[in-house]
Amino acid sequence: MKKAVVVGGGSGIGLAIAKTLMDKKYKVIIVNKGEPDPTVIGDYYNYDYIYTDLNYFDRDLFIELSKDPSVDTLMITAGFGRAASFEYLHTSEIEALMRVNATAGIEVIRCFYDRIKSAESFNCGVMASISGLMSSPL
Repeated sequence: MKKAVVVGGGSGIGLAIAKTLMDKKYKVIIVNKGEPDPTVIGDYYNYDYIYTDLNYFDRDLFIELSKDPSVDTLMITAGFGRAASFEYLHTSEIEALMRVNATAGIEVIRCFYDRIKSAESFNCGVMASISGLMSSPL
């Protein structure tokens, strides 16, 4: 059975992608800070959930996932933000935004890089936006 890893697949676009992959008969590994909402995941059962907080990147976790030869798809959808004027963002918030929304995604790709550049077929995508949850007047 083919497997997909969806980083940030607990809600929003990540959960929608995870459900679409399950519809395509994938076993989906959802790597997220929170478990998928059972009212949203519904009858979907072909997934495993692994907790991680991308503020504290767990390189060993992603190296282990990258070694599974049945994983042929990686989607990175993790991210967070808030609708606020730039002037109101605290330095610690900016650092956390960069760590989760950019640095962690790059680190995940590094862990899977041998798979991505190999001759074997491997799908990889990055998509994240808080605009899927709210619109910003800014």
